[in-house]
Amino acid sequence: MNRYSLIDILRGFAALLVVFYHVLAHREWPGFPSGGLAELPKTGWVGVDLFFVISGFVISHTAMNGYAGGGDWRRAYFERRLRRIVPLYIATMAAYMFLVNPEVIRLAWMPVVHILSHLGFVHNLWHETHGSINSPNWSVGLEMQFYVLIAITTPWIARSQLWKVFLVWASVGLAWRWGSTLEMVPGTSNPMLQFIYASQLPGTLDEFVFGISIAAAARWVLEVHPTASERMGCGGTLAPRFGLCHGRA
Repeated sequence: MNRYSLIDILRGFAALLVVFYHVLAHREWPGFPSGGLAELPKTGWVGVDLFFVISGFVISHTAMNGYAGGGDWRRAYFERRLRRIVPLYIATMAAYMFLVNPEVIRLAWMPVVHILSHLGFVHNLWHETHGSINSPNWSVGLEMQFYVLIAITTPWIARSQLWKVFLVWASVGLAWRWGSTLEMVPGTSNPMLQFIYASQLPGTLDEFVFGISIAAAARWVLEVHPTASERMGCGGTLAPRFGLCHGRA
């Protein structure tokens, strides 16, 4: 199984941005420098957006490879996704509930709602359950919903012109976020509620579609210009690092 080595570096960079941001935003670090590149970690929330672009690239590329190969590609696709996500996800949920915050399981019947919503990967869609069990896991629910969306739309993506895919997805994402400001007016509404309902699907489709577009464009180059595969490195170094020949996520 090939790895996306350069993509993994980007993932690591995005993770560091998010960690620094949470430390600086939620913990006091009086001695942290200011100015210049030292300001970058203070905007580390963009690491989450970078993760979504990376997911758009990796997941759509994997799905399009499967679709092109024919057969029961969706089954193999979901098996791979579940194997990668579910074990660690369940482990972090259990560790949080029993070791970090046992109060979660002492709230009468509410723990059932929280646990079931997390197990169904829909906890991010309601503010009461959004961050109730290990708050960073809200993005796992969003990612899983994106996996389902890609499984449904991959045949359309593969058949459509890239500009149409980009236009549709980006328009829906931007329209959703704009609409959320009409329902929850900035400056008068709860900022956390604004974030929750603006940053879930379909509000992040414009970020995912950047990655999808990169994957689709790369596949088009390799299909239309076969010699590019040699120059890019299907027999060399570059394309395998990005998984463009036959890598997996």
